[in-house]
Order: sequence, then C-alpha cells, then structure tokens
Amino acid sequence: MKTTIDLPEPLFKEAKRVAARNGRPFRMFVITAIQERLKKLAESKKKAFSLRDESFEGQGLNDEFAGKSWDEIREEINLSKPPNLN
Repeated sequence: MKTTIDLPEPLFKEAKRVAARNGRPFRMFVITAIQERLKKLAESKKKAFSLRDESFEGQGLNDEFAGKSWDEIREEINLSKPPNLN
C-alpha cells in the first residue's frame, strides 16, 4: 500500500543517512522502524504493573497503633503538621 507522510526534514535526512549506512533502502528502514515500534508497544501493554516489595521485616503495626486511623497515626508521628521552619 502506498501512502504519503510529512516528516520533518532533519528526521528524514537522518533516517535516509542511517538506512544508507546500513545498506538498506529507505522504504525498508521505515517499515522495520514501524514494526519494531509496534512490537515494543504491544509488549509494554502485556507487562502487568507491579510494585517492588518494599515491606519491612516484622509483625506489622506496633500494638500502640492497633485500631487507630491513619489520621491518628500521622498525628502521632507528626506527619499531619508541617514542620515549623521559623
């Protein structure tokens, strides 16, 4: 299939230069570049997002915090109040 696209001139010149340096026709260079990009996008969508394990060794919350809300815990460790910088 034939199509026309507008490329910025510097990008076009660089792509032609790289294609020639690798002994490939510009057409094949563009086809390969698009195929590789599409494959990379498909692979990145397949990977499920997961957080690395940053847990601490131990038994969870200390007994003193058991049953307290996050607001109460933050207050206890002074995170709910901005530091006094004066």
